[in-house]
Amino acid sequence: MLLVLGVVVSFVASRVVRSVSRSIGGEPSAAAEIAARIAHGDLATHIELERDDTSSLLHSQREMRNQLAAAVGRIKHSADTITVASKEIAAGNLDLSSRTEEQAASLQQTAASMDELTKRSRRTRTTRRARPNWREMRRASRRAVAK
Repeated sequence: MLLVLGVVVSFVASRVVRSVSRSIGGEPSAAAEIAARIAHGDLATHIELERDDTSSLLHSQREMRNQLAAAVGRIKHSADTITVASKEIAAGNLDLSSRTEEQAASLQQTAASMDELTKRSRRTRTTRRARPNWREMRRASRRAVAK
């Protein structure tokens, strides 16, 4: 009887071990090691599965690793795109700043030229007022002679 009981217990124990092993997809220590690697950022760790394994813990870990690696890849690509765009914006800002400075200098030069023209115009007007009016003088002289 003890022998039969021992055989039955062994049979049940082997079925339990086999069932647990199938649900894990391998050794529990291997699953724990893979989980630790992924937790530490190793998204390239190889996870070997049994043929036709689509439901074990190791299968789920591999799917999780693949999805995490894809997400990290998309984030890295987005960060690279943002970096390139930021550099382009900075270059555009530098170019705009340079052109703005050139325009400011040109406006300053134009303002100085306009100021000089205004001063010359005033001097010319003042000089004309101070000069004798030759027409008026000729008329006045003809009138005086005609009398």
